[in-house]
Amino acid sequence: MSVPQFYLVADDTAFAIDEDGKFFCAPVCDFDNTVDGIAKGEVCWDDSWELDDIRPEFQDYVEYVAHMCYYLKQAQQLTIEHTQEVFIK
Repeated sequence: MSVPQFYLVADDTAFAIDEDGKFFCAPVCDFDNTVDGIAKGEVCWDDSWELDDIRPEFQDYVEYVAHMCYYLKQAQQLTIEHTQEVFIK
């Protein structure tokens, strides 16, 4: 999977938006993974998962993810507004 244009990293998870506007997550490597060639702190996009995969019994995590997705969407909208509406004449 390629790196999405918009993503936000919090703790050990990267929250991202794909081209279709769908949210998904990917793990952030917490050690130097020499087997896969991923350095500590890099996002492993190949191991990403869709938010539909979160089980309902993890209610606290679902609320946290919703909160992070809200801020990710705000960052995306501000970036688009900044690049397309503010500086284009």
